[in-house]
Amino acid sequence: MIVRAAMLIAVLFASPLVRARDNGQWESADPKIRAWFNALRQPDNPAVSCCGDADAYFADLVEVRDGRMLATITDSRGNPIPEGTVIEVPPHKVNKDENLIGRIIIFLGGSARRPIVFCYVPGTGA
Repeated sequence: MIVRAAMLIAVLFASPLVRARDNGQWESADPKIRAWFNALRQPDNPAVSCCGDADAYFADLVEVRDGRMLATITDSRGNPIPEGTVIEVPPHKVNKDENLIGRIIIFLGGSARRPIVFCYVPGTGA
């Protein structure tokens, strides 16, 4: 019994606490777009979603420096991770699904100090 309780506590504290946010930023989005957001899966773990539209940020500035992809948040909608924050995108988080919006989207959790990349959806230039 003590071993099980200790294992449960270890699992809970080992997992990062990530809270979804919803500022109503996608409230008026086309239902097709909302369904697309919710259907996106993490490229390195297809059983897990990219989260949802509440965790999506626009990141229209991207550069590759020293072999690392760096995305800059260009979303000014009062998000927990502020506009101008530069996020390193792990290659295994780049999603190859069709982008219905056209703009670069990055799905994040965590905080501005320690963002966690769930998915990165390249833009289409549309």
